[in-house]
Amino acid sequence: MPRSENTQLDILTVPWRIAGVSSVVFAISLAIWATITKVPIRVTGQGVYYSIGNTSSFITSDYGKVYLFVEKKVQKQNAVMQFNKLLEKIEIALTPKVNVEYVMDTAEYMLELLADIETKSNAITTSEKPFSKEFPMKIQPYQLVAYAESSSKKAALISAIGDRDAVNVQYQEQSTKNKLLKNDLNEQLNQRIELQDDLDQLSNAKIISKLVSLENREAIDEIKSQLVSLDAELQSIKTNLDKASSQVKTRFYDFVNSALLYSNETIFVQQVSIPSLDYLSPGNLVLSYSKNTNSKPQEIPVFFNAKDVSTLKVNNRGLISLPGYPRTIYGGIEAKVVHKDNLSVVSKQAETYLGLSGFSEFLEYNFVSPTMVKVELLENQDGDYIWTNASPGEKEPTIEIGDKVDMEVITGTMTPIEMIVPSLRNILGLTPAPPKEAKPKSEQGQ
Repeated sequence: MPRSENTQLDILTVPWRIAGVSSVVFAISLAIWATITKVPIRVTGQGVYYSIGNTSSFITSDYGKVYLFVEKKVQKQNAVMQFNKLLEKIEIALTPKVNVEYVMDTAEYMLELLADIETKSNAITTSEKPFSKEFPMKIQPYQLVAYAESSSKKAALISAIGDRDAVNVQYQEQSTKNKLLKNDLNEQLNQRIELQDDLDQLSNAKIISKLVSLENREAIDEIKSQLVSLDAELQSIKTNLDKASSQVKTRFYDFVNSALLYSNETIFVQQVSIPSLDYLSPGNLVLSYSKNTNSKPQEIPVFFNAKDVSTLKVNNRGLISLPGYPRTIYGGIEAKVVHKDNLSVVSKQAETYLGLSGFSEFLEYNFVSPTMVKVELLENQDGDYIWTNASPGEKEPTIEIGDKVDMEVITGTMTPIEMIVPSLRNILGLTPAPPKEAKPKSEQGQ
């Protein structure tokens, strides 16, 4: 039975009324949900399972061939064994107060052995892949690890030694010459001083003219002037000799620290870069090494986009997982943010800072202005990584040095309405459109 006598006024039927009320209730509920509910903000980065913080790098400083001496068969070669015996003397020659003659003798013998290595040694070069065992490779103290040819630094060292030899010869000759001249001049000076006393007495007695006495006094002053001149000339050469000696030490230090890598204590070679070319250019990473094995890193590098990393804070927690092993099944390693560094030149800074080759190209392909974040992998009381296993029956995957890893960090929360309002304001033209962001190479073709 209709609710009114005039059925034409029944515009909405009961089902439509229910639908309308339900829509209003749903809209109100949605608005409340969008205002109250907190949605986690997640940022993701990619990194590498590789220890940082105590890893050093050996980088080429010039064009040339690079020799490696990490294999025992290479270390047993005569020239290499002789060089290893010289390493302790090289260490002494690098100290500030060492005698320059000691530095020159050490440098000349060092260059002689290196020439022998270049011409006769079967040392491994970076264009080969000869390593018979896995990294890290243990290197005993006082062993030559790598030698990177540097014709410019070698020439500078040889030139400095030659210049110092030439100035030293000049100084020795001048010293001998001055000694003979000064002996003769001092003898003349003593004679004229004795004569001056007699001349003064005769002049006072008016037996001779005072002019004779004055002429002898002028001769005395002239001899003294010549003696001072000889000392000044020798001192000038001595100053040049000191400069030449300092230059020898500087060039020796520069050559050793740029062209040679040797162990003065036990070290572990973590990685050797294997480029396709035998002759490397300046700035190439040769190898990385550390004072411990680094087989279980405590801190690793993870890279984020610049806009994402700005939301990260120290001690933010996250999960480290392996690509291809979903966190929902295999879980991940609990980690926290320790520090973040901007890398303006990815390829060079990443290799230099990390001592890791082959990863910089990956960064350039996947990131625009990447920021490196130092991440600590958390451990339990037993010293094992803390894994979050999502599926009880699944065993955590094996992670090895050099593996690429993913990291997800929850940086905060945001309500849905806070996410929608900026987009609506942009669509309605209430705020200017944000500038277009540059895309990494991996997304430019999409």
